[in-house]
Amino acid sequence: MIEKPLFKVNSNSLHIPQVNPDQEEVLQQEVYFIENNNVLVRRILESGVTLNEFPFESQDVEEVILSNVEVQFALCQFYTMYDTDASNQPKYIGELHYFNNEAVQLSDKIIFRLLSIFDSLRVAYKKGKAHVQITLSSASTMGKIYNVYQELHKEDRLNPFIKFFLGKGQKNSLQNTLHDTFQYRPDISELHELETNQEERIFIEFIQNQLMLSPYFVCYCAGWSEEEVLESRTMKKLAKYFQNIFFLSGKKGFQTEMLIICN
Repeated sequence: MIEKPLFKVNSNSLHIPQVNPDQEEVLQQEVYFIENNNVLVRRILESGVTLNEFPFESQDVEEVILSNVEVQFALCQFYTMYDTDASNQPKYIGELHYFNNEAVQLSDKIIFRLLSIFDSLRVAYKKGKAHVQITLSSASTMGKIYNVYQELHKEDRLNPFIKFFLGKGQKNSLQNTLHDTFQYRPDISELHELETNQEERIFIEFIQNQLMLSPYFVCYCAGWSEEEVLESRTMKKLAKYFQNIFFLSGKKGFQTEMLIICN
C-alpha cells in the first residue's frame, strides 16, 4: 500500500510507449497562412503541390482563447516559454490534435479560429485524426498574443487547471537537463467528495480526448513545492479522473517543472 501521495519513481514507471509519428500513414498534408487578408492553402499531394486561397474571416483573439480550451492550453505553453527580455524571440512551434474520423479537411471555422492566433498551420491528416503544427513566428504576433494572454491571466479568466499549470512563472527552472520523476497518487478517500465546475469539466474532457489521440499528455508546470502540490485541490481533482500523474522535478529538492499524464 502506498502511503505517501507524492513519491519518487524510476522514469520507466511512466509507461510511455515509443510511438514514432513518422511511421503513421499521412493521408494528406496542408499548410495554411494568411496573405493579403486571404487564407492560402498549400496542399501536398502525391502528384505535386497545389495552391488555393479563400477570404479570411478574422476572429476576436480574446474570444478564441476563452472559448477554445485547446487553444488556451497551447498558448499556456507559449506563455511559459516566451522571454519578454529577448531581443530576438525564437518562434514558437506547438501542436494540436483533432478527431477527424472522415479524413476530410478541417472546417473553415477551425482554420479561421487558429489563424486568428497563429501565423501558420501545418496539418497532417492521419487515420482518425488531424495533427496540427501551430507556429508563431512574427515578433509582432507573439507580442500581441502574449499581452492578451497575460491580461486574461491577471484578470483570473483562464481555465482553473491552466492557471495551476502556469505555476509561479519560474522559467529558469525549465532549463534543467537532469530530472527526478515523482508519481502523484493521493488517497482515494480524499477524492470522492470533490466536485468540478463546468470549466474544469471542459478541461478534463480535453485531456481525456488527447489521451485517445496520443499516449500521454504533457505540459510545463513550474515552481510548485511538495507541500503546495499536496495541498492543491486542483491536483486532487485531476487525480479523481486520471490515475497515472507524474511530475518532473529538478535534482536539488522537489520543485515541479513538468506534469505528465499517461494512459
